[in-house]
Amino acid sequence: MDSTGGALVSTRALSLTSGELVNDGGLIQSQQSIHLNTQGQRLSNQQTLTDSQDKGIVTLGELDIHSADLANQKGRLIANGKLTVDAGKIK
Repeated sequence: MDSTGGALVSTRALSLTSGELVNDGGLIQSQQSIHLNTQGQRLSNQQTLTDSQDKGIVTLGELDIHSADLANQKGRLIANGKLTVDAGKIK
């Protein structure tokens, strides 16, 4: 799934199972929890750390990431609750 520069926003819990997930310069946001599972593929969340703080993976609840690789250079991961990352590599 490619959400480069895009936005995926939910007022409820957000659960996304995909292959490779690219959120470079994009926003994935939930007012509840976020669960992301790339089924052994890569998650890229690069270039989401901005002065306006309107990008990244952001939740008011828990953030749970399962991915083979997490590329988060200049990236923003925000959880108001527990943040869990299960990844083979984190960059």
